Order: sequence, then structure tokens, then C-alpha cells
Amino acid sequence: MVKGTAERLERQADIDAADQLPLTPWVPTLKYRWVRIHPTSVTGRLFRRGPEPDRY
Repeated sequence: MVKGTAERLERQADIDAADQLPLTPWVPTLKYRWVRIHPTSVTGRLFRRGPEPDRY
């Protein structure tokens, strides 16, 4: 769990950079919006997720 301030990525350069990160969504569906979180606290546990479908 990450708590902090979130901002939607608007600049194409930021979106392109985010697309290259090794991130996967909790729900394996296509995502077209990116959000950057400036964390104030991080806690957590491990979640197993299914494969993500191809974006394009």
C-alpha cells in the first residue's frame, strides 16, 4: 500500500517513460491512464496477479 499525493501523467514523454517500466496492474485489463504517486508512506504484502493482455 502506498499513501501519498497522486497526479495524472499528461506529458507524452512521461507517459512513454511509464510505459517502459516493468509495472503490471492488479486487474489484467488494458490501461490508458498513468498516475504518479509521491509517497508519504509505504507498507505492504505480496499479491499474485494474472498476465496482462497486449496493449496494442
